[in-house]
Amino acid sequence: MKKAIVLFFLMIGSILFSFGRNYSYHGPTIVGFWLYPYLCQEQADGLAEYDIVIIHNEIIFKQSPMIDYLFRKNPNLKLLVYFNPVEWFVPPYEDSPWAKKMVTELNEGEKKNWWLKQPNGQAISFWTAVDGRKTNVMDMRANAPKVDGKTYGEFIAERFNSDILKDKRISGVEIDNAWPNCFWLAKHGKNKGIDFDHDGKADKNAPEIDRDWKEGEANFIKIIRQLKGDDFLMISNPGNLDFTFHQDGKIYEDFPFRYLGDTLNDGWNINMFNASKTGPYSIINARSGKWFFALCSAMLLDNACFSDIQNAPYKKEYRISLGEPIEKQESNFKKNLPVYSRKYEGGTVYVNPRKKEAWITDSNGNMLYNTNGQLIKKY
Repeated sequence: MKKAIVLFFLMIGSILFSFGRNYSYHGPTIVGFWLYPYLCQEQADGLAEYDIVIIHNEIIFKQSPMIDYLFRKNPNLKLLVYFNPVEWFVPPYEDSPWAKKMVTELNEGEKKNWWLKQPNGQAISFWTAVDGRKTNVMDMRANAPKVDGKTYGEFIAERFNSDILKDKRISGVEIDNAWPNCFWLAKHGKNKGIDFDHDGKADKNAPEIDRDWKEGEANFIKIIRQLKGDDFLMISNPGNLDFTFHQDGKIYEDFPFRYLGDTLNDGWNINMFNASKTGPYSIINARSGKWFFALCSAMLLDNACFSDIQNAPYKKEYRISLGEPIEKQESNFKKNLPVYSRKYEGGTVYVNPRKKEAWITDSNGNMLYNTNGQLIKKY
């Protein structure tokens, strides 16, 4: 009888060994970006399995029932709302009623002085959409003209709170283009200087202008934090080390983001170095076709989130269960190693930043996921 029992457990062990162990998930928080200003039920179905969804503010403003639908599908979902206070499409799109309302108001009376102008009176532009429509830039400086005792940054922080962030279903905000400076806009695209005081001449004191802009952007973030409290999640783009004092993370857009001051491995090293310091909701946001590389890079970090390209529906492949990490996070991502790695209970994650490739081996060193993110064999 004892021999039969021993044989039984040996057989069970053999079966478990053959099929592998089911490891728990300890990877990055999975984030979906939905930046279209509309959402239908089919699209919502594609977002429901994310841990966090960042959604366009127009959906909050005009499609409240779709937000309820998302939470019925996933009651544990955290919903963050996207906002870019620095730019407005001019003219606004027809499916963006809040933007239409705001652009109309911002072109009335003294508020017109909050739009940045070139010396010739034309608008300062930053972004051009695929249909040729441009965004015009607002004056975020701390010493911008005041209307009814408020700068633009103060006004728009309070208005965004009263119009959008008042919704109790929102867990946080993603602030786009929280730039720490602005003088570079003077020569960006077809811009020919910035005339802040509207005297017909280009302003040239770059250090002073950039200092005032950084202070104004910081004030905007501080106001949102004060209005919403400490439990409200706040993240911003780009992934620099500025404005981290009131925030929970940064976005490393089109990872690796190329404009953080260090071009080593196309910016991968400085992106990872910053992401290790900018909070638990820092998001490694993949370039098109590079989701597995971005995901594995996020798995090298203790606290990070991963997102694929904008407007992508959830895929079960994003959640790779390797159990807990058994190696510490790299202490200094500024080192130029050919390959970075980190061991988990169920395997080892490898990232080659120069080639923008990643792969995962099992605990015996055999290939588990190839560089395309394809599962080669079961655990």
